[in-house]
Amino acid sequence: FYKDIFLYIFEHGNIELYKREEARFKQMLKASDPVIAQKLASGFIKAKAMDELKDVAMAIFDKLNTYVKRKMYWTEVDQPEKEAFHQWYMRLNLQEFFGGINKEHERFVYWEKFIPRMQDVLVLPDNQTILFYFKDVIIMEIIGGGAAYVYARQTFNERFGEQVEQYRKAQESEAYQKYKVLNVRLKREDIRNKNYVYKNGWLTHS
Repeated sequence: FYKDIFLYIFEHGNIELYKREEARFKQMLKASDPVIAQKLASGFIKAKAMDELKDVAMAIFDKLNTYVKRKMYWTEVDQPEKEAFHQWYMRLNLQEFFGGINKEHERFVYWEKFIPRMQDVLVLPDNQTILFYFKDVIIMEIIGGGAAYVYARQTFNERFGEQVEQYRKAQESEAYQKYKVLNVRLKREDIRNKNYVYKNGWLTHS
């Protein structure tokens, strides 16, 4: 009964509640099954607490990932909350990639406005290359090299999809989650080829 009371409170809480009960929320989340975890996550997302309580949001990510990667883990969450959490996670990746907390970074400011239309984001191990997944194209942005490669999504998947998928699976493996051991590498050179870009799809920042 006591746990049910707290579950109800967390499902309908505001941001002040999550600040005050952060430790209890994370403890309850960690011990919960996927259904209860979704109820906890849903309330937290509705309160728009992700930016102020990043550690809690990351605990949710560790438990459930996002609906794009683990659809079955988000079946009890309404679509607006699913999308809000996924977009928060993509924005976090962009912030870290384009200079950490420097939200004024020129490229971050440019790409941030496209987040609602992005389906996914993938940062390569060199931390200088990022892939933006849209419905029809995949764009590879290179920092330092000063260029972007725009591929039709079908072309990218045909040429490089298998390599990227193997890398993603390695990231989600138990070995990586527990011990940070990554047995598959994905280099920028593996997926960079002007011959396969969309028409006029090789762009320099100049």
